[in-house]
Amino acid sequence: MMKNRKNLSEEVRQTMESLDTLTRATPGPFFYTRLKARMEGSQNIAMPLWYSWVLQPRWSLPVITMLVILNIGAIWWTQNHSSSQTSPKQDYLESLSKEISSGSSDYEPFYNF
Repeated sequence: MMKNRKNLSEEVRQTMESLDTLTRATPGPFFYTRLKARMEGSQNIAMPLWYSWVLQPRWSLPVITMLVILNIGAIWWTQNHSSSQTSPKQDYLESLSKEISSGSSDYEPFYNF
């Protein structure tokens, strides 16, 4: 056990001495120029699209809720208003079909001579 400690302390001493001979690491040429260009390039990000706020998570649920409500309202409105109001074309077709199906017409005397 004593031998292991002596070997360990010797290895630690050798390691510490080898660290004294190391030199400080320096970046390669033009490193700071490239770094500055990259940092300036990240600031020139294109402007977001006008609808990009919709894609943010905090707006997704309210936007989806609004769209669902608008769709339900549009469906309800078209169903209620289309059944209660008839167009002039529909009125004409209904009156024409009643006249044809009634069996009597203004021309009946001409058929019975």
